[in-house]
Amino acid sequence: MKGSIVTTLLVPPSMPPQERFHQREWSRAEFYQMAEIGFFEGQRAELLEGQIVVQSPQNWPHASTVTRVYRILQSIFEPEYWVRIQLPLVLGLKSDPEPDVSVMPGRFEDYSAHPTHAASVVEVSDSSIYLDREIKSSIYAAARITEYWIVDLPNRRMIVHRQPQPDLLQVYGTGYADIRILDVGSSIHPLAKPQVEIRVADLLS
Repeated sequence: MKGSIVTTLLVPPSMPPQERFHQREWSRAEFYQMAEIGFFEGQRAELLEGQIVVQSPQNWPHASTVTRVYRILQSIFEPEYWVRIQLPLVLGLKSDPEPDVSVMPGRFEDYSAHPTHAASVVEVSDSSIYLDREIKSSIYAAARITEYWIVDLPNRRMIVHRQPQPDLLQVYGTGYADIRILDVGSSIHPLAKPQVEIRVADLLS
């Protein structure tokens, strides 16, 4: 996910009090109202724990990798699952992230609103590695999403997060117990389809 913060900075709660500054939290209703009046016209915006992140334009490596990941996961998971590309998840009271690719339990026809859970999510990270590794990983862990992948383009690797758990050292008090870094020569078996092997090189090439 490429992104830049336009309303305020995402400040870790652990920051010393003397270094903190006022943050304006936005509700989901306010966020959607802003979208309806065209405040984010031509942009993709996400609500992350009450903070609004507007994504910068996608370059070709990011866009092509998102498409590649989506096609690979779609071929593996559908029709038992619904694979989505850059669509909202409603997580908790203050977060509506739009992961680059998400895998939903069930089929599209089973849903009448934005999903509130996912079997797995994937972010393609170009210039937003802190946001994806620190902020979003804690949000996804809090939502009990059991598998979260970051496709790290600059380093040509994948960072796999599994086993969400409470973790007071993380930004929002949740994190993943199992974090693995897979290089381009590695493979992975998705938790939701353990019989399938995916080569990291296929996601990055």
